This record gives sequence, structure tokens and C-alpha cells, in this order.
Amino acid sequence: MSKIPFHHPVSFRLGKGRVVVVRSVQEALDFLDNRWPEVGDDLYIAARSACLEALMDPGKAKAARYAFIDALGEAGLEPAFEFGFMAAMANSSRHRMSS
Repeated sequence: MSKIPFHHPVSFRLGKGRVVVVRSVQEALDFLDNRWPEVGDDLYIAARSACLEALMDPGKAKAARYAFIDALGEAGLEPAFEFGFMAAMANSSRHRMSS
């Protein structure tokens, strides 16, 4: 199965200064399943569901990316301060408000 890429990678800080870059639906799902700090939070569950949906319908990759970003915020994972990530955070907030 080929990877379903995000339209822009998602980068965030994990621990002291370590930056993690997630580039696809599969990478996000792997992080959620194997490295997530607080399994069970509402936005974690929503992100996992969105990623599973995107595996069945690649057109939903953008929604999965936004759900993953929302879950990062809920888990308190610090964003990597770069233009792409900050723009994604703004888009995610707009996406939630319009839903």
C-alpha cells in the first residue's frame, strides 16, 4: 500500500528539542498507536478515526491532518516553530470553527 501524504508535513516537539515530522496518514496513525502520550482523550480518538477513514478514502487526508493537529494541542505537544506548522494551526482552528 502506498502512503497517503499530507498536503504539508506536521512538525512538533517531543521532549527536549526533538522535532518529529509526520508526513502521511500512515505516519500519523503509527504515532497515535505507538507513541501517543495520553491515549483515550477525545481529540486523540477523533484523530485516530479520521486517519482510519483517510486510509479508506484518501480524499479525507486533509481532514485527518487537521484532526491530528488538534489532538497534538490537546496532548500538550509543543509545535515546531516554522511557518508551515503555524499556518496549519491557523487552518485547523478555522476548520473547527466552520464545522
